Amino acid sequence: MPTEGGRARPELAEAVLTVASLGRGLERVLDEMTLPQYRILTLIGSSPQRAGRLAQRAALSKSTLTGLLDALAARGWVRRMQIDGDRRGVGLELTLEGRTARERAEVVLVERLQHYLGFVSDDDRAAAAAGLAVLHRVVVAAWQAEL
Repeated sequence: MPTEGGRARPELAEAVLTVASLGRGLERVLDEMTLPQYRILTLIGSSPQRAGRLAQRAALSKSTLTGLLDALAARGWVRRMQIDGDRRGVGLELTLEGRTARERAEVVLVERLQHYLGFVSDDDRAAAAAGLAVLHRVVVAAWQAEL
């Protein structure tokens, strides 16, 4: 149960704060982009996307995604393409500059996560890595179930 007597379970409330704090800590090391922009670049980079499908995958409204895409396109990181046979459909792909920016951001983000993990024992680092892998599977499964 996520709640106990109408109150958040303390261990889950602490986990939410930890995830939020980690996200903020990671975003602070990005100087070229925001964490949401990194996430969008990563999703597009995993395979070219249609804008509507990307909004679903990223769990964003179409208007929020449009704002992110406008900023990424203005920087020359994303290219919008018309889809043959679909006047309303828009395809998205990363430019070379977009791939390079995403890769630079990933290096900085991984270094920051490694920095954080450097404050605990080897066993705790391994447990944290395993926990993050499970959390990734949880999030992916939840997003897929909601599509």
